[in-house]
Order: sequence, then C-alpha cells, then structure tokens
Amino acid sequence: MIEPNEIIDISPKREIDVSIVIPTRDRTDMLLKAFVSLQKQTLTRFEVIIVDNGPFENDTRKLVMELMREDPRIIYVNLTNGNLETARNVGCSISRSDVVLLTDDDWEMTNPVSLQYIVDRFTNDLQLGVLGISHDYAASYPTTTWKARIRLLLSRLYKPGKISRWGRVTARFYALPAGQRYNVDHVRGCCLSFRRVVGNDAGLFPTLYVYKGIGYRSETEFCRRVAQKGYKVVFSSEILGIHKVSNRSASIMPRFQTLEKMRYLARAHLLFMLRNYWSPLTAPIFALLDLLIGNSSQPGAIRLLISFRYFGKINIVSASVQGKWQGIIEYYTKYHDIITNT
Repeated sequence: MIEPNEIIDISPKREIDVSIVIPTRDRTDMLLKAFVSLQKQTLTRFEVIIVDNGPFENDTRKLVMELMREDPRIIYVNLTNGNLETARNVGCSISRSDVVLLTDDDWEMTNPVSLQYIVDRFTNDLQLGVLGISHDYAASYPTTTWKARIRLLLSRLYKPGKISRWGRVTARFYALPAGQRYNVDHVRGCCLSFRRVVGNDAGLFPTLYVYKGIGYRSETEFCRRVAQKGYKVVFSSEILGIHKVSNRSASIMPRFQTLEKMRYLARAHLLFMLRNYWSPLTAPIFALLDLLIGNSSQPGAIRLLISFRYFGKINIVSASVQGKWQGIIEYYTKYHDIITNT
C-alpha cells in the first residue's frame, strides 16, 4: 500500500460510531457541499477522513485546513501517486470505527438521519457485511412518460444488483422500488459502507482495475469477497442521497466517449469475470461468448455490429474487442496461477 505524504489529525480521540472516507481530487466545491451535508446529520460521533488524491492544485488542502478550524472531526491525508482504490484503502486503513462509510466527493447526504440509519443497520444485523445507499433516482429518471415506464419495467427483468454466470453485471438500481432493502451481489462505491473487520479480512479494494481515476469493477470484486466470507451485501432504498454524477443516462456507454476508455471498461469486465465467476473449465467458453456477444452493459463484437446505435462504427467494435482480449491475456499471464494456487 502506498504511504501517504502527509496526515493531519487533530480530531478528538473519543469513541465514534462511523468513519467516513472521502477520496477527492481538485473538486473543492463538491467536497464542501458533501461535508456540509455530513454536518447536518443527527448522528454526530463520526470522523471524516478526506484523502487528497494526487491533486494538481493546493486548493483542497486549503479548504480542509479552514474546515478543521471549525470542525476538528476531519483527518486530512495527502497522496501524490495514488489512485481511487489506493485512496480508499489508505483512508480505510487509518479509520477507527467498526463501521466505515465510503462516499465520493460529489455525494450529498440529503436525509439528516442517514448516518444513524447506516450504523443501526450494522448494529442490528451482525451478518451484514456491505450496505449500499440509494441515489435519489426519482429525480434523475422520472417515470412520467410511457418510454420511461417501459424502460423501468424492462430494467427490473435484468435483476438489478445481480451478477449472472454468463457475465451480466447489472446495476440499474433505479428500477428497484423505493423504501425497501435488497440482498444483492454488489453495490456502487459512491456510498458504500462496510464492517471494518470484514473489509480488512476481504482485502479491501483491488487496484488492478484502476484506470485514470476510474475503479470500474473494484467495488464489485470487494463485494464478491465479502459475500464469500459469509456476509450479506445489501442495497437499501429506504434512505436516499444525491450523487451528482448519477444525473445522467442509465447506460454506461455514453459516460465514456473515448475509445481508450471503452477498451479499459471491456478489459476490466473480462478480467473481473475470469477472476471471480468462471471456472478454469468453463472460462475459455464464457470468455469467447463474451468477446463475440457480451451483454447490454458490455456488448461483444457481434452485438455491436448489428446494433442500431453503433451500426457501421468499426472503431467502437474494435475498441471493445481489443479491451476484452486484453483482459483475457492479462488474466492468463498475470493472475491465473495466483488464483488457482490459492
């Protein structure tokens, strides 16, 4: 693990109920709003570990120093050569509470009892390993039009939060009815809490998926490891927050317009499935099917070629195939022996 360059901790060494880890990079406006939303919580016994993750400017440090004068519950950590998952892991490693909450710097706790809700869930359910909190999808995905309603119904057929043996990793949490809790295979890392002893035992967040600040599939593998330890992974829509980046299309494809990033996403997906779901016997078959056909979030070559949206765009098909092929090669050259021998 990368050692931080600087840690500033003037927080009172008292008993706390939850440690909040916020990785950030040069987004002071969003970070300030995120922190203010925490100050409005009814639960006050918490620490906030702000990990300044490879900043280009000194603005984040200046902001945190100002905030610390008024609120000493902040711990400032500076990383020069970190990435998203390293920042998460470093923050978690210095946390003191039994419950750790990871949030992005653009996540706002809009409900003042959110922290109390999270702590209560772990207190009341000793088998709970990971808890994900819902973004307020109603604001992002209104269902007033007939097209939106059809999309919502179809999305529910994909089983949100589940991972199939065929390689479909479904998010689509907006399709889950509000006000309930769901046992799932994975949750998103924008607001993910976990029991610290379980997270440490599971190995925290793998860094092999990271690309230019994106940790695609890192939290998915973390959830998988926690489940393998016999603990539950739960997504809750009983309480909501606002994730600024979620105010966009539900599809992952428009988020990453460059071919380079498409290659990265395809590579990360194949690598994840090979490491976690496909056995040595079936892996070649499933990998070939994913390469050619794929699924709705990571379509393969044939699916892209015949799709209306990407018809005739050979460069997009090529990028997807290259990325998936890279994931296959990387798995068999770097990770296959490590996994099969453990």
